[in-house]
Order: sequence, then structure tokens, then C-alpha cells
Amino acid sequence: MPSVKEREANEDEIRRWRIPPPLLRDADAPGPEGLAILEEIRSEVGVLLWKSLRSVLLWAEFETGERQGLFDSEAPDRRRQEIERSIPAAKAELKDELTALIAAVDRPDEADGDALAAACERIATWAENAGTPLTALEFLQAASLCAPRNARLALDIGYAVQGLGQPARAESWFQRALGLARQTKDWEPYVLAYLAHGRMMTEWGAYPAARQSYIKAVRRAARENMREVEAEVYHDLFLLESRAGNTGRALSFARDALNVPAPNATRFPELARDMGIFWFETGQFQHGFSVLQEAARQIEGDERGRTLGALARAAGKAGDRETFDWARQELDRWWDGPGAPEAWADVARGATALGLKQVAKEAAARSESSAQARDGDAGELAADVLLDTIQTELKALEAVEAQAQLLDAEQQKAHDELAESVLSTFADRSGT
Repeated sequence: MPSVKEREANEDEIRRWRIPPPLLRDADAPGPEGLAILEEIRSEVGVLLWKSLRSVLLWAEFETGERQGLFDSEAPDRRRQEIERSIPAAKAELKDELTALIAAVDRPDEADGDALAAACERIATWAENAGTPLTALEFLQAASLCAPRNARLALDIGYAVQGLGQPARAESWFQRALGLARQTKDWEPYVLAYLAHGRMMTEWGAYPAARQSYIKAVRRAARENMREVEAEVYHDLFLLESRAGNTGRALSFARDALNVPAPNATRFPELARDMGIFWFETGQFQHGFSVLQEAARQIEGDERGRTLGALARAAGKAGDRETFDWARQELDRWWDGPGAPEAWADVARGATALGLKQVAKEAAARSESSAQARDGDAGELAADVLLDTIQTELKALEAVEAQAQLLDAEQQKAHDELAESVLSTFADRSGT
């Protein structure tokens, strides 16, 4: 007879491998499964997609050997006729995938779950490209139910649901991805699910939960030699500790991110940019300004606006009009990209620090108009509100600078050495 400790260990193992069912529906979503399809695609195609989804979901509810007799014998022929009648020639790809799903109706005990899942995934891709994200999500979920051990599918659904602003539902899918990945030893989705969960917890302000997920992600990434992801998680840990006000921990994780031997290190300039912002906000203004100058030379794409705004703000504090003007002019060519409202707000901050009142007003106005174009409401980026708060922010920066001057020699050395390491890495990347 097993001992108490052995029984407890067995129970712990069972709990460890038990995977709770995910949330398939938003709590506020009315009606039957798949109703979103009929709302997004108001045509015969939408009705056919809904019917096909319902058939697959019914098939997935039962185990092999229990599916015989789920559908009447004439159902497959009816479905083929509906496909021929409803799907135009221009949507031949969709026609092929819907036809593939007939296997669940025609030969329910013989249909292959992975093949059905693949067809559902392709329909989800079609729906995403057609601008119907809820339909895409319905078929992604159906794919996961047809291939219930596929951790990557569960992770993709978690991303999709999070993007729709349903965090509780997203968390259930991330947890499912973790359990499946652990069972199948598929470590990439395991790490990415923890990373995604950590980011979601960070957005909620649940820092202890976020920290726990990040630590689990980075340990497994290191163990599996996933260097780029390892560096990315350390980057996120650095941002987390920065927000939490844990300067020492933030510096430590930034150092860890820099020390990961990632062969491509594609995210290094973004890490450096965030470190520059961190130094600026903790009173290490010269380090922040120097690093942001280098980052602005290398970062392109969606992250460029935030970088240019941060550099303009730092240049204003440093009294460097030439660099401020360069950052502002670069942002002017880019101004309606992601993060533009916040970037122009930073330009207004830099202009105020330089005593350029008119430039500050213009930048604040652009921040407001960009925010209204994006969200319909400028909120705290309304020009008058922003300009009023900037003076308060400048006084707060003076206090931060005074506090930074009180650091002991060892603490200051940690900042200096890390800044030197960042700038050296920039020099190595540019070959100088």
C-alpha cells in the first residue's frame, strides 16, 4: 500500500498534467455557437460556413467509435450541393476546404482529426484575409478541438482572443497551450505561452504573476537553446521591473538580455531604446541621451516613432537643439505610424525643455489630432492638458536628477558599465 507521501505525489502529478477546458465563448456573447459567422458574413456563404462549423464541432464532441450515426446518410450529398450552389468560382480555395470538412459528416468514424484541423485552419486564414476576425476565431477553435493535442493551435487562439480584448478567455487558452506543450514536449509554444501570459499580466498590473510567467519562460528558453526568445523574455523582465520601480533588478535583467549569445540579436536596438528611456526616467540623462541617439539610427518600422519621440525629449533635456530638430523632422516624415500620439507628446516635452513654446504648441496639437484619428478621443493627450502637465513633469525630472546624484559609487558604476556595454554593442554592430 502506497504511503501518504507517495499518494500525495501521485495526486500532484495528476493535477500537473490535467488540462482544464478552455473558454470557447465570451461571457457576453449571446446565441448559439458560431453566431458571429452569421453576423459577419450575411450571405449564403456565411450560412454554409456556420453549418460546416457546427458539423465539425459536433464531430469533435465524441470519441472515435462513438461517432457512427451522428449525421443522417443524406447529409453529405446535401452539403456538397450547398457548396456547389453557394460558393462562387472566385472562392475556389474556400470551396476546397469546405469540401474537405464533409469527411466529418460522410465518414465520422474514419475522418482524420488532423486533416479536419488543417482545413479549419485554412478557412480561418481565408476569413482573416476577408476581414472577418470572429469567423476566423471560430474556425481556429474548431481546429483545436479536432486536434486536441496541438499546443501551437491553442497558443494561436490565445493570441487571437487577447487581440479581441477578452483577457480571461485568452488566459484559458494560454493555460491550455502550456499543458499541451508540456505533455507533448513541444517547448517553443510552451515558452511563448508563458511569455504571452506574462505580457498580459503586465498590462493588468499583476506584476507578481507576470514575473512568475516570465521566469518560467526564460528558464525553459535557456534550457532549449532558444536564444532569441531568451533575450526577448529578459527584455520583458527588464521592462516589468522598470515599471515596478525596482531599479537594481531592472539593471540586472537588462544585463542578462545583453549577455545572451543570440546570433541575430534583431531586437537589440529596441532593448537599447528602452534602456535609454529607463535611464532618462531615472535621472541618468547623459546615458539615456547617448543610447537613444544610437537607437534612433538603427530602429525602423513600427518602433521608429516611439524612438524618435524619446530622442526628441532627451535632446530637449540635454539642450541639444540640432538633435531635437533632426528627431522632429524624422518624425514628421513618419508621423501617422504606430505610437504617433505619444511620440508627438514627447516632442512637445523636448520643445518645452528647450524653451520653444510655439514648437511645443504645434507638437501638442499634432499629438491631439493623431490621438483623435486613432481612437476618436485625445484624452490626456489633448493639447491644453498636455502642455499644462509638461511643466509639472519637468519639475519631477529635476527631483529625479537630484536623487540620481545621491547614488553611491557602486550603484553609479552599475549604470556606467551597462551604458558602456550598450554603446560598445552599437559600435560592434556598425563595424566601427
